Amino acid sequence: MSTPAQDTVASGAFSLGHCLRAWQALAAEADAPLAVLEAESDVTGAELAALSRILSKLRSILEDVYKARITIPSANTVAACLEMLENDYQLKETIVRTMECEQPTAAHVATFRALWRVQPYLDETVLGNAVTAMEK
Repeated sequence: MSTPAQDTVASGAFSLGHCLRAWQALAAEADAPLAVLEAESDVTGAELAALSRILSKLRSILEDVYKARITIPSANTVAACLEMLENDYQLKETIVRTMECEQPTAAHVATFRALWRVQPYLDETVLGNAVTAMEK
């Protein structure tokens, strides 16, 4: 299965906006398994597997944007986005790995869910400006 970045790179028309929308959709998709984990007293394999799959897809998008950066004229514009996405990915990875290794309480999972949702490393203004610059 290809990622949004692979699709746009393969077609010769890389779209940072498409990749960022896919990132946001995947981040939102994680809310369902996080909500289940928050409501239950123990972490189950199904929800962790779902989060791991989402994390893997996020990593694929990130890697594809890194690859595409080499071939696009606005590499500096994309660099700021990449740094934000990398930081956001690392936060999400830490959340998933912590839940895999430990038995988090409902309060822990509620905190993890809030951190996942808020995406503190993503600056919508910078991302929007980068997309605008790329589409000129």
